[in-house]
Amino acid sequence: MESLINWGLLQKMGPASNPGIAGHDTESTEIMAKLASSFDQLAGFGTQYTTNQCSSLPLSTADSVLIVGCGSGRLALPVAKRVKKLTAFDASERMLAVCKDNARKAEQDNIIFRRLDWSLPEPGKPGEKFDVVITTRSVGFEDIRKLNVLSKKYVFVIYPYDYPNLKDIQSEMLLGVRGRESRKEEAAAHRIYGYNTIFNMLYDLGLDPVMSLLNDGFERTYMTREDAYQDLRKIALMSLTDFDNPLLDEEEERIFRNNLEPYFSLEEDGKVKFFRESKTMVIGWKAREI
Repeated sequence: MESLINWGLLQKMGPASNPGIAGHDTESTEIMAKLASSFDQLAGFGTQYTTNQCSSLPLSTADSVLIVGCGSGRLALPVAKRVKKLTAFDASERMLAVCKDNARKAEQDNIIFRRLDWSLPEPGKPGEKFDVVITTRSVGFEDIRKLNVLSKKYVFVIYPYDYPNLKDIQSEMLLGVRGRESRKEEAAAHRIYGYNTIFNMLYDLGLDPVMSLLNDGFERTYMTREDAYQDLRKIALMSLTDFDNPLLDEEEERIFRNNLEPYFSLEEDGKVKFFRESKTMVIGWKAREI
């Protein structure tokens, strides 16, 4: 019996701001290439929580792993430390170059880098399979069946849970600047387009998805508040690429600093910590023929 709801179509109907899906068309690839360095800087915000995501996965030192949409290597590098071989797919050559450079710096030599064309019926080499397939915030979300076919053991989809995601946190540093608004109410109104669509697609395919909700967050510690302002301003200004003048005037600087204040805390050693809490949903299943 076919499902009464087309969950894949429902997912695609979601708002563009819904976290998760970077397209594989030429325009999307070019945008991601321009943002490669920015993504790399943002990835450093959640280092501990990325480690938590990696630790939640049942990986072994004998495993071959595929990451679909590796980006700058935020997840690929810690996963590679736990497995025999990791293949990193991405649509952007620039993203792959950044990921490769990060792997070199980390002295991680068990990663194979490949340009991904997820629109192909069979991306990668014909008949190629991996023990574990992982995708997070990437085109992999667009074709659950393809992820399943590529895996011999398990598939994991790592999905930002509602609000806030990294884009929200970056954007809300400038809340009230040049019309910048919060996505909080919109996110609550569009929960129907979230991770539940992936869970239900898997269920309707006859698979048995298991979900884990992980504590997540974005944090960084600084010697002083001024150090924090200097660093976080760079992160915030990455989102002003649509303006001719990506700099803050005096009033905008005041707003920017006020926006950060609720998320600062003073550590025992006198350092200043920036922290925003979030959640991440990990959906996994045993791969099998469907």
